[in-house]
Amino acid sequence: MAINVAEIARPQRGHGGCGCEAGGVTLSKRASWFLIAVGVWSWAIWPNFLRNIWKDDRFWDNGPTGFFTVHLVLTVVSLVIGSVAGWLGIRAARAGRSSVAEDVAPPKQLINSDSSTT
Repeated sequence: MAINVAEIARPQRGHGGCGCEAGGVTLSKRASWFLIAVGVWSWAIWPNFLRNIWKDDRFWDNGPTGFFTVHLVLTVVSLVIGSVAGWLGIRAARAGRSSVAEDVAPPKQLINSDSSTT
């Protein structure tokens, strides 16, 4: 079974303003903001962690040690996961906000609601 990434990443509209529907999955505003927080947390913690390891002389022995290499890979993977989670959270939050605006009728429909005069 193939998964179409474009369908997952593209927010769907017209679901009542209760979140973001992407590829059959609906995210609440709370879940959207949680994903944004995960992204921010990853970028706040992991670069500082790697900077602290980089400065320590114990992790360099004529080049980087295995411990340093493992933590470098861990940092890169965590930043990628945090970036993707944050990006999805931002997309979901934006889609939820714009779908609420779409549910409001345009002013023309509010004034002229009689369908017999059109």
